[in-house]
Amino acid sequence: MISISENPFRVHTPEALSAQEVVQLYVSEMPGADTVHSPGHTMIVGARGSGKSMMLRYLEPDCQSLRKQSTNSSAASYSDIGFFSIYLTIKQTDLIYPELQSLEGTFADRAINEHFLILVILLKTISRCQKKGTLEFLRGKTGNIEESELYQAISSQFDFGEHKTGDYYQLFSFLKTKLAALYSTSLTYLDRILEDPTTTPKFEQNLLRFSTFLLPILEGWRSLPGMPDDGQFFVIIDDADYLNEMQTRILNTYISNRLDGVYFKVSAEVYKYKTFNTLDRRRIEVSHDFSEIHTIDIYTSDNARFYKDRVTRMVNKRLELHNYQKSKSGKVANADEFFPEDSKQKAEISKIRNEIRVKESKIPSRAKRVRDDMYRYSVPEYIRGLGGTRKSRSSYSYSGYDQLINISSGVPRYFLDAAYIMFDRMKASGETDIRFISPTIQNVVVRELAGRVMMDELERLKLSEAEEHGASDLAKRLHNLIASLGALFEKLLIDPNSSERRYFSFAISDFPDEDVSAVLKFGVQNSMFTRTSIGRKEGFGRTDRYILTRRVAPYFNLDPNGFSAYKFLKNSVLRTMMLDPDAYRKNLRAQGHQASDSDGPLFDWDTK
Repeated sequence: MISISENPFRVHTPEALSAQEVVQLYVSEMPGADTVHSPGHTMIVGARGSGKSMMLRYLEPDCQSLRKQSTNSSAASYSDIGFFSIYLTIKQTDLIYPELQSLEGTFADRAINEHFLILVILLKTISRCQKKGTLEFLRGKTGNIEESELYQAISSQFDFGEHKTGDYYQLFSFLKTKLAALYSTSLTYLDRILEDPTTTPKFEQNLLRFSTFLLPILEGWRSLPGMPDDGQFFVIIDDADYLNEMQTRILNTYISNRLDGVYFKVSAEVYKYKTFNTLDRRRIEVSHDFSEIHTIDIYTSDNARFYKDRVTRMVNKRLELHNYQKSKSGKVANADEFFPEDSKQKAEISKIRNEIRVKESKIPSRAKRVRDDMYRYSVPEYIRGLGGTRKSRSSYSYSGYDQLINISSGVPRYFLDAAYIMFDRMKASGETDIRFISPTIQNVVVRELAGRVMMDELERLKLSEAEEHGASDLAKRLHNLIASLGALFEKLLIDPNSSERRYFSFAISDFPDEDVSAVLKFGVQNSMFTRTSIGRKEGFGRTDRYILTRRVAPYFNLDPNGFSAYKFLKNSVLRTMMLDPDAYRKNLRAQGHQASDSDGPLFDWDTK
C-alpha cells in the first residue's frame, strides 16, 4: 500500500508525489494520453483538477522506468523507455516579476524575458532531476566528456578554467552552479529597474538565447550515453498560463520551430493562456505546429462513458490501495457500492418509470420510444411531486455514484474533493469500519458544495476581479447570469407541460455583444461553463452553446443526470439576466409555460 493519507480520496499535488505513488494512482485512459506520449509539441488545455499535471508528471523518467519495470522482471534503464522528460511548473517559479513588465515596449523586453525563461527552465529542471535521482545513471560515465555536445554547449557560455569534470553527473552540477550564479547576478538588473522605472538600464551579463544555448544544451543532454535509444526529449512546461505575454510569445516561437527530437509539452487552463502568437506575430496552429488536447469530458452519461470509466478506475484504485472492504469476505468495495443511492428514493423513481412504461402516467408521451420518456421524465416528475414549494423540492437526495459523477461536470478533482469531505464526515460520525458513504452524507456534502460555488467561489471572483482590474463587474454579472439560468432551468424542470425538462445548456439565437461575450468567456475561464457549438436555429452556420456546471444542480434543485435539451436565448435576454436578475426572475414567475420550437435535443443518444 502506498504511503498516502488514510482518507483514500485525498488529492495530492502530482509534482510532489513519488514515482511509485504516481504509477499506482495514474489512470492511463486520459483524453489524448497517446498524443502526449508521442513525438511532437503538445498543448494540454483543461480546468484546474482535470488531470493535466498528473498526466505530465507521469511522463517523467522515474515514472516511465517504473512503469516499464512493472511489465518486465528487471528494472528498466532509461535507454529502454521511449523518451526522457524534464519537468517545470511555472506556478512555482520566480518568473512573475513585475519589473519585467516595465520592459514592455522597449528593445530589452524580448531579450531579458527570454534570458530569465531559459535560466529558470534549466535551473529548475536540473535541480528536480538531481532531487529525484534521474541523473544518477550518469555517475561514473566519463567517456570523451570534453568532446560531447553537452560539454561544448556549456563551454560556449561558461569558462571551465581549472575545473576538471570527473563524469557527466558532475558536468550537470557544474552547469547548475554556473546558472545559479548567473541568475543571482541577473536579479541585480531587476533591482536597477526599480531604482528608476522610467529608464532601461544596460544588461551587463551574457544573454542566454534559444538557438545558441538552450537548444544545444537539450540536444547535448539527449545524446548522452544511457539516454533513451529513440532519442526523444520532452520539455514539460506545466501551468504555462502563469507566464507573462512576452514569455508566452517566446515559448510559442520555440513550439513553432520544427525540432527533431526535442518537443515541448505545455499545459494551461481554459482561456488563460495569454496568446498563441509568436515573437514575429505569427500564430502557431493546431496540427501544423502542435497538437491540442482538452482534458474535460462534457458528457458523463452511460452512452458517453469516457469520463465515468476514468473516474471509476481512479476510485477503484484508491479503494484497493487502502483495502476498503465491503464485507467480511475480504472483497474490496467498488465505486458503485461505496456510494449507494438513497433506496427509498430509488424505489419511488422506479415506480414512476414503470408508470410511464405502462402508460399510466399523466405525462403525455412525446418520444418515439417509451424508454426515452422514462429516461427524460422520471426524475423531474419525482422532484415535482415532492411539493410545490422550493423547500419541499430540497428534500430530493443527491446520492448515488452516477449522480455524483454527473455533478462533478467532467472534472475528476470535483468528484475527489467531494468524496474526501464525505469520508471525513463518516469518520466524524463515529464510524470505525467504513464500507460505504451513507446517502444522507452524500446529499448534505454536495448541497453544501453547491452553495459554496454560488456563494464563496463567485464572491472570491468578485474580489479578485476588483483587485486586478479595479472593478468586479464581470464576476457580478456572471453570478447574476448563473442565478437567472438556475431559476429558468428549475421552472422548466417542474413544468409538466414542458416537452423537455432537464436543461443545463443554452445557445445564443442571435449574436452576443461585447459585454455578454466577456461574461461568458469569464465563466468558461473559471469552470462555470463549458463551451461547445451547435447548428443555428435557421439552419445556416453554427452558434456557441454554453453548458452550465452541474455542480450547482443541488442549489437549484435540478436533475443533474444528463442534459437532453438546450434553450435558445437572445442576447437581449442574457443582458437582462446579467444586469437586472431580479426583474428577470420576477417576469419568469409571472409567466406560464410558453411552448417554444427553439428547444431541441443535443444528440440522439443523449435522450436514451
